[in-house]
Amino acid sequence: MKILVTGSTGFIGKHLVKRLLSNGHEVRCLIRETSVKPVEFINSVEWYIGNFADPYTLTPALKGVDAVIHLAGCIKAKKKSDYYSINYYGTKNLVEAMQKACKEGTKLIYVSSQSAAGPSSSPGVPQRENDPAYPISAYGDSKLAGEIAVSKARNRFNVVIIRPAIVYGPGDRETLLFFKYARKHIRPVIGFKERYISMVHISDFVKMVLLTLDKKIESGEVFFVSDGKIYTTRELFKLISKLMSTWIVPVPIPLTFVCIAALLNNAMGYLSGKVTMLNIDKYKELKALYWICSSEKAAKEGFSPDYDLKKGLQETYQWYIENGWL
Repeated sequence: MKILVTGSTGFIGKHLVKRLLSNGHEVRCLIRETSVKPVEFINSVEWYIGNFADPYTLTPALKGVDAVIHLAGCIKAKKKSDYYSINYYGTKNLVEAMQKACKEGTKLIYVSSQSAAGPSSSPGVPQRENDPAYPISAYGDSKLAGEIAVSKARNRFNVVIIRPAIVYGPGDRETLLFFKYARKHIRPVIGFKERYISMVHISDFVKMVLLTLDKKIESGEVFFVSDGKIYTTRELFKLISKLMSTWIVPVPIPLTFVCIAALLNNAMGYLSGKVTMLNIDKYKELKALYWICSSEKAAKEGFSPDYDLKKGLQETYQWYIENGWL
């Protein structure tokens, strides 16, 4: 199968492309002019330069493909319009280019986010696909808008939307922060309250993408993906500290402090042009207590995770050590 992957240079994209290649697929990667091509597969894929602001630049990469896996997105920005320019308008332009370049029935897998649905209301009620979506951040709003953009093409293309929980694994810089906190013997407790989270190892997430790629699924379907369990941040740090053979203590951090830090980062971002992960939009998500979802619908399609959190963190930690990240 000939497959176009956007976002191939990111954490998830690198893992996905390598798995597609090992499964014998022909892979094209759509990148920006400034993107750095991963050495792992630099000579194994076709590279195309494109700009999501201009549908005409996307058309050459789309001609003749059997499937498109749309991973590219904006995860941090100074203002709401920056999220929308990529996550909504960029996705809308990709669909527009597909209308001109791709045959009817082409598979379109859109990797959205749990943020598009918003958090759950309690630890015992994980979000499900048929629940109303209530995103609480500009990022979540823009990813939901992206879902709407691809859904409008479900009668022409075979559209599948995947909303992953927190994706972690070897090469992930976000999970690395938890290990760095543990190394300093710190377990941050934001707002003095425990957080509940769903997670999925990168290998299992890629497994779900491949399942939806190979299986005939009704166009327009949406799937949450997690390892099927719900964790607290306390459990997460307990596992990490055990792996690192260290001790940690809870350090309560008032939400007011987090908000001030986010506002300062936003101000600095406007002045310097650099954007940090802790901004006022991220603060809105950090306030929520229950970022949990159910993967029962994915399980009914045959998805079965190979990793629980203990196994996944062990592999991730080993990778960090071997690659000098810790």
